[in-house]
Amino acid sequence: MKTTIRKTLGLLTIALAVVSCSKKDDPNPEGTSECWYKVTIDGETTSPNQFGQDKVVITGGVDPDSGIENFIFAIYQEKGGNSQEVALGTTVHGLFNSKSATGIYPAGSFQSGSFSTPRYELYPRYYIGNYNDDHIEHSLTFTLLENSDQRIHMKVSGTVIKEDKVGNEVVEIGPVPIETEIKIDRSHYMETIVEGAIVGGAYCECQEQ
Repeated sequence: MKTTIRKTLGLLTIALAVVSCSKKDDPNPEGTSECWYKVTIDGETTSPNQFGQDKVVITGGVDPDSGIENFIFAIYQEKGGNSQEVALGTTVHGLFNSKSATGIYPAGSFQSGSFSTPRYELYPRYYIGNYNDDHIEHSLTFTLLENSDQRIHMKVSGTVIKEDKVGNEVVEIGPVPIETEIKIDRSHYMETIVEGAIVGGAYCECQEQ
């Protein structure tokens, strides 16, 4: 999982502004530089900074090898003092920028470990698709809910495959429901021109106040 997501991020990364954000009971406080997520996997919900400093990233671009256009949003969840692990990544077919219309976009993949545990563990693993696979709308729905001057609001929901280790074997448990939602203040966003296309991205760290 980590190899796939890191490869994707490497292909799609643009320069991103680094700014702080707030963890609030209200995930949408007016007048603040918000950076918030909610992840529900197999009935367990996790919010920012439960185990350490979390980060949210949106990035996009064109794979120079295949010509495929993708954007991705990823959550880096700090656990056990390690803040460099990608805990969750979702790829979406198409480019994202400030002009992208709200609505449903074709999802490309979803990969995640367990969000609700205080340490990184290889299993259980939740996944579907690969970043350059065909569209997987039958299993996963990505929705751009807001792309305004104030904020970016995205959600992905559907069913994914759960794998877990039972004894010495890795077994497929079956499909489980997931829903991931992020909100990022527009101040965290920047865009640039790549291969003639407008490509946008954002980066933020969630900080308690």
